[in-house]
Amino acid sequence: MAYRLINLLLLFFLLCPYAAYSETVCSNSTENLSCLMRNFDDLYHENYSYFWKILHSAKEEAKHCHSTEATSKFLSLASLRSDNAEFNEFFAESIENICIASPKCFNEANQLLPTATQERLKMFLSNPLFIDKERLYKSGCLK
Repeated sequence: MAYRLINLLLLFFLLCPYAAYSETVCSNSTENLSCLMRNFDDLYHENYSYFWKILHSAKEEAKHCHSTEATSKFLSLASLRSDNAEFNEFFAESIENICIASPKCFNEANQLLPTATQERLKMFLSNPLFIDKERLYKSGCLK
């Protein structure tokens, strides 16, 4: 009887940390993009599909320029300095396309960002992966 009780308690204490952490990072957050930025690696590894769902949703909102603040929030992802190639490619393609599609919105949103983040965006646009650099200059996003 005591042996069974000890096993039961041991099992309980081993599973408690798992039960407490089983909820996905950012799953209850109303500020998903902010949460993603604070928990980038954890969310990427723990819930890959949710990670991309947040990013694609934020990109669409930024692309359609529903608000300058939302576009600025998406552009602020440049401050992450991630070595995640998949994310960097996604982000480069996104900002290049936003720049071409909505240059006025892009520039207004960019002005809301800290100088260091503006410099990171300029670095991304100065080394485009998807759109010709000349088009980025013509749009006015790259000076």
